[in-house]
Amino acid sequence: MKGLILFRIIFILSYIFLSVIPTAASEETNFQARDEETQKRVATTKLKIKLINSELSNSSFNIKLFSRLSDPIQSEKEGYLVPSTKVVPVSDPNSWPDNTVDSYLVLLNRTGSVIAFEVSPISESGDWSNTYTHYFDEKGNTIAFKRYSGFFMGCPAGVSKETSIYYYDQKHQLIQKEYTLVDGDGKTINPKECEFMYRHDYKIYKSWNDLANDIGIFKALNAARKTGG
Repeated sequence: MKGLILFRIIFILSYIFLSVIPTAASEETNFQARDEETQKRVATTKLKIKLINSELSNSSFNIKLFSRLSDPIQSEKEGYLVPSTKVVPVSDPNSWPDNTVDSYLVLLNRTGSVIAFEVSPISESGDWSNTYTHYFDEKGNTIAFKRYSGFFMGCPAGVSKETSIYYYDQKHQLIQKEYTLVDGDGKTINPKECEFMYRHDYKIYKSWNDLANDIGIFKALNAARKTGG
C-alpha cells in the first residue's frame, strides 16, 4: 500500500514538473504548454493580447500616462536619476517631465478596468530601450507579461531586439514562456554570442492590485479619472 502511495506521489510530482516551469527560469528559456487545456488557454490569451496591443497602438481615450519623477537631491548626490515616490499624470506623449525616471502607460477598457500596464524606464545613455508590460483579465489577474529590450551594443549584429513573453493560468502558474532574440532585420541571434548589459531586474505581479499597490500609482490614477485627464 505504501509503495502504491509513493508511486502516485512521484507520478504527480513528475506531471507538475513537466507541465509548469518555475518563474525563476532563465531569460532565454522557451517552454511550450504541454497539455490541451493549457494550450487552449495560451491561444485565448494570445488573442486577448492582440486585441489589447491594437488598443495600445490606436486608442488614446482609454490610455492614461504617468511619470515617476526623480528625487533631485539624491540624483545630484549619486550622479544619476534616483526615483522618488512621486507619480504624476502626463497630459500627452510630448509632455514628459524632464526628470522622469519611469514612464507608465495604463490602458482601461470601456468599464474603466485596467487591462494593460506598461512601464518604460528612461535610458540616460540612449543605448537601450526596455519595456515591461502586464496584461490583465477582467478581474485584474495577470494573464501574461512581456519584456522587451532593444539595444545596439552587446551582440555582433549591432541592433538587437530581445523579447520574453510569459503566460499564466488562473493560479498564476507559468504555463508557457517564449523567447526571441533577433537583429534589426529580424534574423535570429544566438544568445551565447552576446553580452547582455541591459538586463535589468524586473517584477512580474499576480494582479493589477498587487502592481498598483507596490509602485504607488493608485492615487495618481484615481485623480486622473476624476479630472478626465
